[in-house]
Amino acid sequence: MTTLAFLGDLMLGGDVGAALEEQDPSWLFGDCLDHLRRADAVIANLESPITTSATRWRRTFKFYHFKAPPNAVKLLRAGNVRAVCLANNHMLDYGERGLMDTLTALQGAAITGVGAGRDLAEASAGRILNIAGA
Repeated sequence: MTTLAFLGDLMLGGDVGAALEEQDPSWLFGDCLDHLRRADAVIANLESPITTSATRWRRTFKFYHFKAPPNAVKLLRAGNVRAVCLANNHMLDYGERGLMDTLTALQGAAITGVGAGRDLAEASAGRILNIAGA
């Protein structure tokens, strides 16, 4: 039997990003951590790009601009997050560079990103999440 766990929005910037400097990456998940680690895979919505870019989206008005620091991938890995949705209203908060940095960070952590990509073909391509032997 395969067990999947689904999370909602994970916004890893702001206070969460700052706490990653001092806290163990698994702290965010609290009492849920054991459940997440028992799942074969955890899938979530990544509600912020993972980037060091300081250039905010300015093409249209946007009140909030979220971003997570590069070490946020450690938190995702600690929570057994194997795939994230990138198709949301904050993924371009730091423009194309923020998205590209996110894709690079996820690839380096072996986390599958869906719903965005380096071009239209990659963004719209399907993904297969191999969880055999997870």
